[in-house]
Amino acid sequence: MNNYQEKSSIFGLEEKTVAIILWIISILTASSNGGFTIIAIALAVLLFEKKSSFVRNHASQLLALSLVIFVVNIILSAVLGISFSLFYWNSITGLFASATSSIIMLAYSVLKFALNILGLVRAAKYEKCTLPIIGYWGQALESMIKPI
Repeated sequence: MNNYQEKSSIFGLEEKTVAIILWIISILTASSNGGFTIIAIALAVLLFEKKSSFVRNHASQLLALSLVIFVVNIILSAVLGISFSLFYWNSITGLFASATSSIIMLAYSVLKFALNILGLVRAAKYEKCTLPIIGYWGQALESMIKPI
């Protein structure tokens, strides 16, 4: 893309700056269970950004990622809770269930972090972002949610 950056509707900041701030907030709130925070921020940006399609693109991808993370967290909590209640009564199966859930949660955390870093890098390079697997949902959200 070109190096000329449009101003965003969000506080008159450059669009690249707004996109980078969105991804940094997402990374910082990921470890503190701030899912609702980033969903609210990304939704607010989509609703109030009128000028920059670049900022809307990054906000929609972040919103899609945050919604998927929210749903997967619920599913993983239920599945891992059930597996603990079924297998924790025996020390061998309990150890296996604990190790398996730890590996699953580690892989899931690395995937979440990697997708956030991918978005941050694309924003820093001033490139529009389409995240793997869930990017099309982000594009659909961007077209469905019109600015106020």
